Amino acid sequence: MVENSSALISSYIPDLFNAAMALGILICCYIWLFTEKLNRAVTAMMGACLMVMFGILTQDQAFHGVDFNTIALLTGMMIIVGIAEKSGIFQYIAMWSVKKVKANPRAIMVVLAITTAFFSALLDNVTTVLLIVPVTLQITKKLNVWSLSGITA
Repeated sequence: MVENSSALISSYIPDLFNAAMALGILICCYIWLFTEKLNRAVTAMMGACLMVMFGILTQDQAFHGVDFNTIALLTGMMIIVGIAEKSGIFQYIAMWSVKKVKANPRAIMVVLAITTAFFSALLDNVTTVLLIVPVTLQITKKLNVWSLSGITA
């Protein structure tokens, strides 16, 4: 009975070590993210590589953890937003909304909220944010208002 319990305990030690290593890697990655000393993508890739190097995940497990549908969707949306920005549609929407509400900041926030709600009904949230943030930045730039106040509101 005692031999079986010691074998059982020794079988959990590698799992505890892997869990502790994974937690350590996660904490280090969060510290790097918060301090912004490294790019977010570099930090994420470094964390993933460390997980594979230390044997916490196999290469197949790491590969299957990536959702390529989401990556393709976001890449496509970023391309569309980039093209739309070059066409001037965001400047047009920004100027149209500012003129309609006569540059009243509260009314602009209401217009942006309604526009965001409309786009959210048709598109997913990430796409809506990718579309609305450039409009908000254009409005805050034209009104000489701090950009972060328009985005966080």
